[in-house]
Amino acid sequence: MQGVRTCRRRGGAQWTREGGPGEFRRSRDLARADGTGSAPATSAAADATCRPARVTLPPLPIAPAPVTGEALLSWVARIAARYHLSGTAILAHALGELPHPRHTAVLSAANAGRLPAAEAALAVVGHSCPGQVHALTTRGLLPGVPPVWERPAVMWCPGCLRAALADAGEVHLRASWFVGCCVVCPTHWLPLEDGLAPGCCLWPDLDFVAERGRLRLLCRSCHSLVDARPVEHPWPERWPRHPPARGTPMDVSLQVAPAALRRVLALQEALWRALAGQTGSFWAGLLPTDLRVIVEDLVPLLPRVFGWRSSQDTIAAVWSDGAIPGVIAPPLDHMTLARLPASLAFTVMVCLAAVLSSVFATPVAGVAWDDGTAVSARTLWQLLSVADQDRLLESASQWRPDLRAALWEAIVLPEEALLARPEVQ
Repeated sequence: MQGVRTCRRRGGAQWTREGGPGEFRRSRDLARADGTGSAPATSAAADATCRPARVTLPPLPIAPAPVTGEALLSWVARIAARYHLSGTAILAHALGELPHPRHTAVLSAANAGRLPAAEAALAVVGHSCPGQVHALTTRGLLPGVPPVWERPAVMWCPGCLRAALADAGEVHLRASWFVGCCVVCPTHWLPLEDGLAPGCCLWPDLDFVAERGRLRLLCRSCHSLVDARPVEHPWPERWPRHPPARGTPMDVSLQVAPAALRRVLALQEALWRALAGQTGSFWAGLLPTDLRVIVEDLVPLLPRVFGWRSSQDTIAAVWSDGAIPGVIAPPLDHMTLARLPASLAFTVMVCLAAVLSSVFATPVAGVAWDDGTAVSARTLWQLLSVADQDRLLESASQWRPDLRAALWEAIVLPEEALLARPEVQ
């Protein structure tokens, strides 16, 4: 922060009376207070909207430009790394406030695109414009995305991190990784990760750290740099790769061949276009509204197949995250892809692609249950509990008649067709 304190360009057009040397001393004091807990508490709730800065702050002397497709959270963290500060400290400085724990929630909300005031303040200190900063947010990337499809936790592609590290000496996170339908990197064909390292940590415990003024991603459980880990080879034979709770075996797992990724990527792209409000037939002849409704009805049922229960304690433990702490996932009955850990989200997406393909398209090759049985709507139906079967039938009663009929024909044997339940006929 010495560079911030001693950089005095009084003749510059951006040097204002309100933003003189005193404001640079504010940045120095902010650096001293960051992480000490000495900042006075405010009465605002953690999720309250942030107020705009009461003073006109000049831009920081060093602020890297956003990378194409980068997330706002990542850009703020890269600015903070230049001064060995946290992203919340930079946000507090942009708002003209002292660091406070609530700024963590404010930064998360700003990354989703829900706080224009924070975007405008960050644009000033980051040598940018509000429009460019808004484009880094989830809603800026995908306007109109429903809140249940906004991913609050940090996930990444290991191939992208290693490429960014080799190219720029630091990492950055893509804005698309904060959309729930994204579970596979279309560039490297690798499932996204969230910090679960084999033999290291069972739950994600991550933090952004500065190394020589550049941003790196650290696992606080094993104290290793996540971006320096090699890409996992060979391809894992079982998914999810980790049990649902410490010491709890998985009820069921999937055998997934790399060849199945093509169908998963097609479903991921179709969901993206459906969330963007595009029209037309995207995947297996389904309309975008139908595809989104079917996926949202099926996703809450699938985690329980793989051993995940409705225990709020278990979900809260899994969903704790070092970069955005305090995030508590909803019960599984209201679960979406955006609320699932990375390994489970990928497994659910693979299962969705196989099940929907067995109903509306050709079956997917290379996806089977742990006993070798091919994944289909019929085999999934046999694994569901009676309560989940009734829940699926109740949800399907709101689908179009032809889609309900296709589902029922796929899940029952021909000789059972006469015993079809009235609500799906």
